[in-house]
Amino acid sequence: MTRRNREFLVCVGGGLGQEHGSGDKTGCLGVQVLLSDNDPLLRNSQVQVLLSDNDPLLRNSQVQVLLSDNDPLLRNSQVQVLLSDNDPLLRNSQVQVLLSDNDPLLRNSQVQVLLSDNDPLLRNSQVQVLLSDNDPLLRNSQVQVLLSDNDPLLRNSQVQVLLSDNDPLLRNSQVQVLLSDNDPLLRNSQVQVLLSDNDPLLRNSQVQVLLSDNDPLLRNSQVQVLLSDNDPLLRNSQVQVLLSDNDPLLRNSQVQVLLSDNDPLLRNSQVQVLLSDNDPLLRNSQVQVLLSDNDPLLRNSQVQVLLSDNDPLLRNSQVQVLLSDNDPLLRNSQVQVLLSDNDPLLRNSQVQVLLSDNDPLLRNSQVQVLLSDNDPLLRNSQVQVLLSDNDPLLRNSQVQVLLSDNDPLLRNSQVQEWSRCV
Repeated sequence: MTRRNREFLVCVGGGLGQEHGSGDKTGCLGVQVLLSDNDPLLRNSQVQVLLSDNDPLLRNSQVQVLLSDNDPLLRNSQVQVLLSDNDPLLRNSQVQVLLSDNDPLLRNSQVQVLLSDNDPLLRNSQVQVLLSDNDPLLRNSQVQVLLSDNDPLLRNSQVQVLLSDNDPLLRNSQVQVLLSDNDPLLRNSQVQVLLSDNDPLLRNSQVQVLLSDNDPLLRNSQVQVLLSDNDPLLRNSQVQVLLSDNDPLLRNSQVQVLLSDNDPLLRNSQVQVLLSDNDPLLRNSQVQVLLSDNDPLLRNSQVQVLLSDNDPLLRNSQVQVLLSDNDPLLRNSQVQVLLSDNDPLLRNSQVQVLLSDNDPLLRNSQVQVLLSDNDPLLRNSQVQVLLSDNDPLLRNSQVQVLLSDNDPLLRNSQVQEWSRCV
């Protein structure tokens, strides 16, 4: 096997994919991907699909995409999807995105979503975003959301934002929201804001609000903070918290953070959390992060999570990541995950990756996974084409990858399927 012609196998009914070669290939379907071993922007990139480890409900099935192992703006970036680890309700399913392991503005940034750890009401589900581990204006910043630790009324749910761990104007600033510690009326809920621990204009400033410590007479309470109206790195920044608009279960409550309206590396960045729009099970709750509206490496990038639109089993929940709308190496790239459209077994769930819509070395490349269109055994599910076309053991499954439609080193690259092994 040459380095230019990498070949992969998808095994049917158990086992792992292996490189195609001589010898016994019993029970395996071959997938061959020709990936530009001489292209520095795509060297060693690969698509690996491990499907149906003998479980008709897709036990341990996963889609793993490793992109551009030698590109400094995308080195070791990957999308990894682990679906249905034996639980039809998606136990331990997760979407993990590692982006630009060697880019100083995005090193080790990641989006990690852990959904339904055995509880149909989303026990211990969380969204964790680690952004720019080596950027002095955003080092170690993160958004962490822990939702419904075991209580259908959101026990111990929290939103935690740590911003700019090494920036002297924002060091250790954070927004921490602890909601409904065990009381449906928000006992001991609080909002704590620590801003600019080393800034002489804002040193140790904080806002701490303890809301409804068992008192139903605090409905519609809110806290609005406008900070540093004269600081160029924080002008017009604000923290706005609207809690319990009329519903004892937190109808339309939200946390909105607008940070550094005049900072070129963080202009108009915001964290917006809408929790429990009217449904005690978190109808239409979402986390939305808009980062660096004027930074060429991160313009208009965002993470949007819509969780449990009305279905306690996560109807229409999704994770959407739009990265670097103006970066030629990542323009319009996105990861979109639609999970469980109405079927507890993941009807119409999909993972869609659109990479570099305007980059000649990656134009229009995509990985698209459509899983379980209406059949609990995955009828007509597909990865850019078809996975398990009516057979619970993956009959006629295939992987199709369209890479770099305008790159002379990768034009019309293809995926070839080997005949079924006997």
